[in-house]
Amino acid sequence: MAETLYDYENEQIQRILQKDINDKKIYEREKEMISQNLEYEKALAQDLLKEKTHPTKDSHCKSASNVDFEEPNIDFEEPSIDEVRRVRLLRFDK
Repeated sequence: MAETLYDYENEQIQRILQKDINDKKIYEREKEMISQNLEYEKALAQDLLKEKTHPTKDSHCKSASNVDFEEPNIDFEEPSIDEVRRVRLLRFDK
């Protein structure tokens, strides 16, 4: 009887430890995702700023031909998960 109680207590301790480990993994993953999302947003903002300060070849042609050049309306489209993964793999592969 004492042996089964000992086994039960060990099983409960193992479950508690496993849950704690899983919780820590989830926390670390969420922290990493937040960090990566912030880095992605900063890189995107830098890219948009570069694009705004250095217009593309097409915009020079339009302004040179006396056509009214309108600032493009930039709507942020949420990238797909696959696209985010691809960009992150490219960025963190260095």
